Amino acid sequence: MIITALAPTRVSCFGGSTDVAPYCDLYGGITLSFTINLWEKVTLYTDKDLWTISDHQFPQGADPQLVYEILKTFGVNGTKHCRVKTEFDGVIGAGLGSSAAMSVALIAALSLWKKKQMTVEDIAEMAWDIEVNRLGWYGGKQDQYASAFGGGNILRFKNRKVEREKMPITWIESIFPYLLLFYLGGQRKSHEIQKQFGILTQEKKEALDGIKKIVIEALEDLTMNQLFSFFDRLDKAWELKKKSNVLVTSPEIDSVYTLMKENGAYGGKILGAGGCGYMVVAAPIDTQHRIIEAMEQRGYEHILFYPVDEGVIVREE
Repeated sequence: MIITALAPTRVSCFGGSTDVAPYCDLYGGITLSFTINLWEKVTLYTDKDLWTISDHQFPQGADPQLVYEILKTFGVNGTKHCRVKTEFDGVIGAGLGSSAAMSVALIAALSLWKKKQMTVEDIAEMAWDIEVNRLGWYGGKQDQYASAFGGGNILRFKNRKVEREKMPITWIESIFPYLLLFYLGGQRKSHEIQKQFGILTQEKKEALDGIKKIVIEALEDLTMNQLFSFFDRLDKAWELKKKSNVLVTSPEIDSVYTLMKENGAYGGKILGAGGCGYMVVAAPIDTQHRIIEAMEQRGYEHILFYPVDEGVIVREE
């Protein structure tokens, strides 16, 4: 049997890190994101197809430990019972939530193989639980829920539960033409950066309070179709994100951000935990060519992407 599963990664607009304990447990968190066409693909080989590949296959940057822990959760011996191949359209460990997407895809594939009935929420919760509670990888639930459900997601975190509201597709269609995505290089382990939130100082709390407030204001902007106010909040949220965690930025990232602002950008942010990787930028359509040219001259890659409404997809071949 060969089972394939696809799970999308996400662009986080606002609210990142408010989904991380202890802040979300004490004060509640909220995030706003949408999934894009950079997919994580998992192929699971079992039974007579077990030896189609001689060993597990992982792309550069993937952590096999996560795969083995998921297999163990399903009572599967990864040496005798199956083979796993994972692939990703982007760069792993660079801010798109690729590890969460891989977990979601593999759990979906295994649940089909083992005939285990799981809801989309069950898949997201298991993916998070394995990463955080089994492996000790510090982080929130935004990525797992976004990848499992797909589309635009307004996620609220309160009392250790997640409430998901689907973002109207018209909102995504309205903001997408103004967005650019660049890869600045580098890879990192997000949970190592997120550990900084384990000790919630007053300064961090105030920054996260401000980030959460901006999410509420951004949702009001979208409701009123105030797009330019929405984009301006990216700049404000970026300043607060840097205050919430000193590891989010670097002199290089600050230089890149200044370059894009000088060429007409409203604002932007490093995706995920930060430190390196992908940056999303909002800019007027008629100035985007200047930003792309300036970034490419500095050696940064412009990534073509588009939103997708599908969440995890699994099928038997």
